[in-house]
Formats: sequence, structure tokens, C-alpha cells
Amino acid sequence: MGGHVNEIWTDEQSEALKAMLASGISYSEIASELNERFGTQFSRNAACGKGFRLGVTAPKRAKAIPKPRLRKPQAPTVKPIPRIDEIHLRCAEIEPRHLTLDQLDSNDCRYPFGDGPFTFCGRLNADGSSYCIEHFRLATTYTRNNSDAVIAARARRMRGINFRKALLEAAE
Repeated sequence: MGGHVNEIWTDEQSEALKAMLASGISYSEIASELNERFGTQFSRNAACGKGFRLGVTAPKRAKAIPKPRLRKPQAPTVKPIPRIDEIHLRCAEIEPRHLTLDQLDSNDCRYPFGDGPFTFCGRLNADGSSYCIEHFRLATTYTRNNSDAVIAARARRMRGINFRKALLEAAE
């Protein structure tokens, strides 16, 4: 079908084209019908071009009304606010100094207290941490299964921190 075959349109073929366009047949169906009836090799584009040159166009087809897309209701993305009796706060059993942010020194514990304006613990922080020993333990959880050597090393480190803490508190 198609190709570069130069077919010459006869008046009879042109009239058949006009009649088929008026009845609402598509150009591809018109080309097939003309080829079958007249033994030609018209392509869809040849039928379109001839219709354009004759000044005839296919009648406007009514566009189908798009169906509304069905969307699944989405689950809310915001977690519900827990009731006050469900909130369980973790806290260390120490008395904080309740310092404001501008009162903190570089070696003071920065564990926050309150809902705002915040106060901070203010006790002496552990080496390499922003928190004191108690708040460091509270904020750090270990979920790994550690070997006995790792557990012993951690205990030695914590004893050393407790020793330094005791020395500094005695100096105060």
C-alpha cells in the first residue's frame, strides 16, 4: 500500500471521496474503500491531500467526554497527636541547673527542658559530648549485640568520665 505510486484522481474517485467524507468515514477507511472499489493504491495521506485540495474536510467529530479518574483515598500523612496521658517522657534523675542558652558555657550540658522557652541542664558535660553523663546515657541507646570486650571498654571509658566528673565537681 502507499509508497511513491503517483495515482491520478478521476472525477468519479473525487466524488466518491466527497460522499464518504460527508457520511463521516475516516480518511484511512476512505482510502481502503477507494482502493477496493477502483483498484488503486491511495494512501490515507493521499486521501487527506485530495480532500484538502477539493476544499472538503471531514465533519468535526464530537470529542469523547473524558471519564473522571477514580482515585483511591489517601491515608492521612500526619500522625495523630498523642493524648497527654499517652506521652511518656524519659528523664534522668538529676537536678538540672535550668540555664538559658546565653548562660551556657562551652562545657555545660545542653540537654533541653520545657516546651519553650527552653532551659538547659547546665551540668558538666562528658568529654566529646554535648550532654552530661546522665543525659548522654539517656540519649544514647545501644541496640547492637556487643562483644564482651566492647562492653568492658565502654565501662572503662564511663568510669574514667565519672572520675573526671567527680574531680571537677569537687573543685567547684
